[in-house]
Amino acid sequence: MSDDDAFAASLDSSLSSLDETTVVRHVRTPAAARAEFVAAAAAISCIVLAAPTAAGDEGAFVRDIYTQGIDVPVVVAAADQETATRAVEAGATDYVVRDDDPETMSWLAFRVERALGECTLARSHRDRIEQQRVVSEIGTRALTAVDLDSTLDHAASRVRDVLDASSVTIFEGLDDGAFRVAAAAGWSANRGHGLAAAGGTQAVETYRSGRSTLVDDFDDDERFEHATGAGPSGPKSGMGAAIGGDDTRWGVIAVHGVARGQFSDDDVLFLENIAAVVGAATERNELKSALSEVLERMDEAVMGFDADWRVTYVNSTAEHGLGMSAAAVLGTRIWDSVPESAVFREEFERAMERQEPATFEQYYDRLETWYAVRAYPSETGLSVYFTDITERLEHEVEAEQYGRMLAAVADAVYALDDEGRFAAVNPAFERLTGLERDRVIGSSTALLAQHATATDGSDEAFASTSQGIVELDLWTPDEGVVRVEDHRTPLVVGGEEVGSVGILRDVTKRHRYERLLATLHDRTREMMGATDRQAVLRAAVDACDEVLGDARTELFVFDEADTSLVRVGAAGTGLGDKPLDGGLDRGGIWDAFVSGEVRVVELAPDGGVVDGVERVIAAPLGRHGVLVTGHPGTVAPNEVDVEFVNLLSATVEELLERIDAEAELRERDRRLEAQNEALTRLDQINETIRNINQSLIRAPTRGAALSEVAEHLVDTDGITVVWHAEVSDIDEAYRPPSDAVHGADTAYADRLGEVATADPLCSLLEAAVESRE
Repeated sequence: MSDDDAFAASLDSSLSSLDETTVVRHVRTPAAARAEFVAAAAAISCIVLAAPTAAGDEGAFVRDIYTQGIDVPVVVAAADQETATRAVEAGATDYVVRDDDPETMSWLAFRVERALGECTLARSHRDRIEQQRVVSEIGTRALTAVDLDSTLDHAASRVRDVLDASSVTIFEGLDDGAFRVAAAAGWSANRGHGLAAAGGTQAVETYRSGRSTLVDDFDDDERFEHATGAGPSGPKSGMGAAIGGDDTRWGVIAVHGVARGQFSDDDVLFLENIAAVVGAATERNELKSALSEVLERMDEAVMGFDADWRVTYVNSTAEHGLGMSAAAVLGTRIWDSVPESAVFREEFERAMERQEPATFEQYYDRLETWYAVRAYPSETGLSVYFTDITERLEHEVEAEQYGRMLAAVADAVYALDDEGRFAAVNPAFERLTGLERDRVIGSSTALLAQHATATDGSDEAFASTSQGIVELDLWTPDEGVVRVEDHRTPLVVGGEEVGSVGILRDVTKRHRYERLLATLHDRTREMMGATDRQAVLRAAVDACDEVLGDARTELFVFDEADTSLVRVGAAGTGLGDKPLDGGLDRGGIWDAFVSGEVRVVELAPDGGVVDGVERVIAAPLGRHGVLVTGHPGTVAPNEVDVEFVNLLSATVEELLERIDAEAELRERDRRLEAQNEALTRLDQINETIRNINQSLIRAPTRGAALSEVAEHLVDTDGITVVWHAEVSDIDEAYRPPSDAVHGADTAYADRLGEVATADPLCSLLEAAVESRE
């Protein structure tokens, strides 16, 4: 904004010389500028303000820009520093103090181009974030929507909004080769069935090839035919993405815009993500239909609930067996429509809260029936299967007792009567505890409690009243200690508890696995705090040794110069005793690195790779190297070892990538800082030169001019004293006049006259005068 036409023309010319794509719109008054804000706010990338304005309200004008929500940089071309300061305090992002020097306009153009680049980058970043948010939104909708059509309509609408497209159409490919418009948004939604998906159009070719397509100008692009019904004022650019893979192609999503070149490669990637979500939704819908057919043929009563306990499905068996009408309960909260169902509520809510399948038995007063219930939770709801077990509970109490024992015959199984005495044990119980069956039967639980300690520190490790799952440390006959899980459930008949059945399961290995996982987690947190590659690599070796106990570990990094793996660190017994003559560029470890897969590799005993280890785990660290570890001798790594090393190597790779990225970012910041310092110094030099030139023009005499020049130089960073010497009429020696020394005190100036007439300064002055250099 400027009322100076010459200034606007000069700025336009300077910007065109830097970037031909930059378009300058010149307005003269704040009122005209505000009208532009209303008419074309989205097209504005930078505002250049010539200040002061005629009304002197440049500060209010800048504040008004941001009040209207226009988030673009404001560069002020100020007549003086005071005006620039007022504009910056009002919110201007940059400024240049302009004068008659042509270089000033070039410098202003450079500042404007830099502001344009930063604005474009910020807008692109916001667009990508919004696109990712929309992908997540549509994905959530696909998981929770009752029907597919609402998901497709929502996807078409949101894609059109985020891309500012004129139309979005989702086509479904039919078995006869035709296409059906499944959803549309924009002007295509107002044309009956939208754009026709005829042979040769972008939509059809995208569907057939399975590859995404991008058209910047339909008039110049000869790959596709124009869509029927588009008309002369129809779309000028477009893109398409196939929905589904080659074997499961469902359809295609097509996007059109009225402007040429409206969409970018990033927009195509966004559309591919949307197509993947829509594809998953269509597959889910097909599976849901197939599942409904299966569930209708089941003898079990099946019901489905969403996260708010609204009924989403009731099969015919549930209608008859549970005494309810599907039409009456679908879409209602089960607790409201069938109050008697509250007897299941506690277990259902526990399953949803824990997100773990639940199996339990429950008496249903409404039908006077016992049910075995299986509940399977997910984030979106709960699926429940009801089986009538009334007859079995009434007539097979004893079979139930022995059935539980037989189902877990590999574990130690026992049964207690209603007074807490052992009624039955299986052979595994005898082997685990070292107690013979004859001694156990009829004894109280105290017999076993004296050989066990609860891991939670409670006093009674094996009390007769214990329910649920309890972990114990149990002393075995060979004086060893095993971690045992006691899983006890009550035995209830006709609403009365007649005893309980329990399982003692040896979970020593599982406990070790959990403990090692915790150790690995702690070591990983330590590595997360590492700031350099060496610290991460050393921590990785230490963590591997700590987790695997007696393992011996080596670490190799990829040497790009030699195209080989080079040993860089060692830990554990015997490491580094046999250094390699050169890097590894063949063999099992090299093959694991090249493939990127964790492998168990056999080594020669004297191969020198890992001392004394013949079978190792080779875990690639991406492009960085390989972590190699194994137990001494011929002990083969087990699945747990491989899984641990796999997790560790994946973490190390991610940390190394993060450190490299941070290093690259620091280097870029350093270069930017150096460039800023250089530009600042250049700005200071140009300012000094301009001031000197203006002083030389204004100075009435030679002496005044020299004095002005000296004063400007003294004010410059890096220069302390400035003086000039004149030849004496008496002895023809060069001395500075008394008023020719600037930046020094009187004593220094007096002494300077003596120094100027003596060597070496005297000779230097004479040589400078003669050579004029």
